[in-house]
Amino acid sequence: MYASYRPVNFSRFLAPVLLFVLRFTPAFALSDSLPEVTMTDRTYTDHIKTVLLHMEGDPLSMPLLELRGGYKLELHFDDMDDVFREYRYTFVHCNADWSPSDLNQDEYLTGWPENRIPTYTHSFNTLVPYTHYQLSLPNDDVQFTKSGNYIIKVFDANEPERILITRRFMIVDRQVTVAPDLKKPSRLDDMNYKQEIDFNIFRGSYEIQDPFGAFKVVLMQNGRWDNAVTDMKPLFVKDDVLIYDDDTKNVFPGNNEYRFFDTKSLRYLSERIHDIRRDSTGTHVYLYADEKRPFKRYASQPDINGKFLVAVQEGRDAITDADYVHVHFALPMAHPMLGGDMYVYGALSDNQCEPAFKMTYNSDRLAYILDVMLKQGYYNYVYAFKAKGDSVPDITEVEGMHFETENDYMILVYDRPFGDDYDHLIGYIQFNSLKKL
Repeated sequence: MYASYRPVNFSRFLAPVLLFVLRFTPAFALSDSLPEVTMTDRTYTDHIKTVLLHMEGDPLSMPLLELRGGYKLELHFDDMDDVFREYRYTFVHCNADWSPSDLNQDEYLTGWPENRIPTYTHSFNTLVPYTHYQLSLPNDDVQFTKSGNYIIKVFDANEPERILITRRFMIVDRQVTVAPDLKKPSRLDDMNYKQEIDFNIFRGSYEIQDPFGAFKVVLMQNGRWDNAVTDMKPLFVKDDVLIYDDDTKNVFPGNNEYRFFDTKSLRYLSERIHDIRRDSTGTHVYLYADEKRPFKRYASQPDINGKFLVAVQEGRDAITDADYVHVHFALPMAHPMLGGDMYVYGALSDNQCEPAFKMTYNSDRLAYILDVMLKQGYYNYVYAFKAKGDSVPDITEVEGMHFETENDYMILVYDRPFGDDYDHLIGYIQFNSLKKL
């Protein structure tokens, strides 16, 4: 015989308990919200550093593959926790504006849509231990079948919902030819400070419905997506040639040559290094204080246009033998700049104003300062001021701008043929301003 059962109203007991929990539990324990994942080059955790995605064997290249070519991309990153984790990766196909396309994964991938990163190596003889992970794409597990923009997402197999890395790359199926013409700007006010990039698109036999509205064209300077020019239309069309000649939209600030420092060796002071010290917190590299350059005359200086190279002089393999050091930056100013923040900027910060690269103003030193941990190598950088509310930082405020500056450019051409539900990448060209000025 079963005892009689009477429903119990648990809510009157739980309510006080919930109020207690809500009152005394820290907010982070309740929310522990996942970071917002964007279709940009981002690293979403502090224990992952030095993320690189480039053509195989060319660490200074843009991550772009030919659809039916035989080349590969390399992904590299370091886990500073120095413990083995099973990292996995997957992909998102994107439109020309980097919004996710309507394609399902089986429409742009063959093989497995999610796979393990198989190659990892522990650092060797470094003061700061880390584990290096490496991936080659495409590989035996996955191949790409559509052109366009792609995002690779990396996550821990134990927390698949928490994305740790996103990186952009492109796959092109060449159908059109792009011919650039870099010149001094036509506008008198811009002639000494900016660079104008006009170009023609030769479509040949490639069919389009509306030559003035079919193509989506992206124009980039030095691998930067944040200030890429996207809203461009041909000035006129002649036979199978689309002619882009705009005195305002196709113009970039010439900026200045990038600053640099070299930490390949920690046994001597290279050109830009003032001091090297070691203490219980690690190795500290102090750069000479920099100067503002907005009104200085242009001076030619070799650079790698904002990129960096991991390298070590006292070691065999920079991937695992290069150590991590604290690099100290200083930018003297009598007063802090109002209405925004100062950043160290370049590929070292993913060409974004990342919190780790935000400088603080030191009133005792009358300077903006920053201490950031970086892997040994050769680095380019500039100082960027980001005004509150602006999406793109201003480099010219500190660095100045000159039409003579050497810059890299890339033009990408997208099309969405009638009846298709995604943007095809059908043409591109990379070129350098020194070959065109």
